[in-house]
Amino acid sequence: MKLTVEDVIKILNENNSEIKNFGVKEIYLFGSVARGEATEKSDVDFFIDFGPEGADFFTLYDLEKFLTSKLKTKVDLGTKNSLHPLLKDKILKEALRVA
Repeated sequence: MKLTVEDVIKILNENNSEIKNFGVKEIYLFGSVARGEATEKSDVDFFIDFGPEGADFFTLYDLEKFLTSKLKTKVDLGTKNSLHPLLKDKILKEALRVA
């Protein structure tokens, strides 16, 4: 399914209370969906701000599975601190806060 930024925002808003239960403060979208270049095979790339308390591996894993089920496509999920140093500046420039 080819998703747009608007599709992603709508789905995240519909599931906001469940997402907040994971400790999420903010969600940022980047990659092909954020740029409007997504195809049928595109995944959805997010980095998450959990605030100062952070999140453990299991929380990230469970949130990724939850978002994959709601968006009905593959989701790649990380935190701002986990972004690759060589790509971080580019990602931060294109990232859109979507929740």
